[in-house]
Amino acid sequence: MGIESFADLLRSPLDRRAEQFNGEQPIVLIGYGAWRIAKRLADGLVLNGGGAFRIHVADPEGPDAPGSSAAGHDSPLREFFSRIDFPDTCAAFEASLDSIRPCVIASCDFLSRMEELDDWLACFGRAVDAGSSLVLSEGTGIDPIEPPEGMVEIGERIWDLMPERYTRIGDSDEVSGSWSEAFEASGSRPANHLVTRLRECFRPEIFTQFGFLAEPFVASAIGQNFDPDASRDGRFFNQVADLDDRKIEAGIAPALHLVARVDLLAED
Repeated sequence: MGIESFADLLRSPLDRRAEQFNGEQPIVLIGYGAWRIAKRLADGLVLNGGGAFRIHVADPEGPDAPGSSAAGHDSPLREFFSRIDFPDTCAAFEASLDSIRPCVIASCDFLSRMEELDDWLACFGRAVDAGSSLVLSEGTGIDPIEPPEGMVEIGERIWDLMPERYTRIGDSDEVSGSWSEAFEASGSRPANHLVTRLRECFRPEIFTQFGFLAEPFVASAIGQNFDPDASRDGRFFNQVADLDDRKIEAGIAPALHLVARVDLLAED
């Protein structure tokens, strides 16, 4: 699909709306930990060579949370960001959207945190009808599952080969003893069946599911030990992702994550 980064998912929606904006194209980025990915998103948009933009970030952790370097006083990208209140209701979020009138709403790890989806999906649907594109990077919302035996065996073999520094838990000196232990600690989400509900509510231009074996490696407790800009770490994740894709396509493992894009202009 030509998608190598989250920023690539925003490229076409922004291009489709370029003529509507003489100045900055507004983007709303919402999610738990959104500030941690805001800088990488801005970097990617700059590299894509599009027009001016401003990212309005809604994140309960705030810009000063660990790893949230995008809005630091010494950040050259600071001018690209605005902070907006993290909504506690759909009405509050719609008020922000009405004020900003974004080209793109990017939701990262937001809808997959919701016990009840109906009101939020209706809210996003109204925004799409009003002209915004919707870009999602979320969990699939499937029921809690036990890892298939074959996937556990593969995960444990990989784990045994990893240097100890890659298995360190957070900022502590403690290490995770196994892939299974890290998988169990990687966090759970409500079984809200987001993957099914999205297909019921929207006609996505892009919709793909991925990730299972990689879950412990990308979860925050272990994931911070990897450097996404390091070629060796990148090759490792590519290899794990390729294996994940094959096992998911074969029906051996369920996908735990999804990426989707909804854009009515793509249908014209």
